[in-house]
Amino acid sequence: MFWMASVAVRWHRIARPAREMLRAQISSLETELHLVEQKPELNQIASLLAEGKKLVEDRGVWWSAGIADVLFWSRGKELTGWLYVHQAESHMARFLARPTVVARLEINEPNLRSADDPRSLALANSIHAALAPPTQTPLDRLQALLSEALALNYESEDTSFSDLANWQNKAAWLVLLGLFLIVVLAALDPPHSIFLLVGALGGLLSRMSRSLNRSDLPTDYGADWTTLFLSPVAGALGAWSGILISQLAAQLAVLGEVFRCRWEQPYESSTLAIALLFGFSEQLLDTIFEKVTEKTDSNKASASNPPPRPGAAQPSATGTGEPTPGAPQPPATGTGEPTPGAPQPPATGTGEPTPGAAQPQTKRGS
Repeated sequence: MFWMASVAVRWHRIARPAREMLRAQISSLETELHLVEQKPELNQIASLLAEGKKLVEDRGVWWSAGIADVLFWSRGKELTGWLYVHQAESHMARFLARPTVVARLEINEPNLRSADDPRSLALANSIHAALAPPTQTPLDRLQALLSEALALNYESEDTSFSDLANWQNKAAWLVLLGLFLIVVLAALDPPHSIFLLVGALGGLLSRMSRSLNRSDLPTDYGADWTTLFLSPVAGALGAWSGILISQLAAQLAVLGEVFRCRWEQPYESSTLAIALLFGFSEQLLDTIFEKVTEKTDSNKASASNPPPRPGAAQPSATGTGEPTPGAPQPPATGTGEPTPGAPQPPATGTGEPTPGAAQPQTKRGS
């Protein structure tokens, strides 16, 4: 039911308005095409508009659009139609009167500068030089500049529309995959399916509160609708996963004892409240997973490097010149002072016997 509702809303609230906008633009260009001086070259522009109109033609009933277009929108028809329209507008610049060309150049110059890329800036500078008084630029030169300016500006718009359409397709796939997982989990573990419902409620509440607090009005070809479709699905899966991981996180001291909920009693008020929290906050589950991963990594590092046993000999410090406290010290060398208590070698080279040392016997002559 949720998937069918999202498909219906996406078609009637996103796809249909986008198609109506495209049809209105095509009608406007057809009217403008009839107002200019008729020339054989205009037939090419008329054929571009006709091709664009075929892509979004409305036959009067909703199923006439094709079941595949409704279920798998967007399939690229709107984007292709806009490409036809933009090409027609660029070609039509060569047949406009001088005042119209100058006015449209003045409108497109700031748009080129806001793009902030070398091609757009170079063309904006050329337009500025062509319109600067007292220069009297030929009309064909102005028409060529306008055609190039429209092509560059529409290239950026078409790229943005393509990115948004791709995001719509990805969001539709994520919703379908998430709903499939929800059905599987509910079928395999019916007692805990309440977590999925409470999490979906939390996700919906989160999106509603953010929508109420928004001050801007987005105009992004319906991309903001994708978060409305994804939030309940992500909330349901997040609540089920959060309850599953919260007990482990509490044991690892990542979460407090209040999160030590009992999986075997899913209808407790505290457990349902935690499920609602996981569904409401998208970042809570990510944060817990990161902290649990860090905790397990630190435990693994501690296990691989155990602390030294008390009383064990410590290796001497290197690079500091200071011996390790409590470790047996080697005899001092290079200072000229004997180590106290160590056996002393007999003195040599002085002619004096070492006190207490055994004296050699002297042979007497016979």
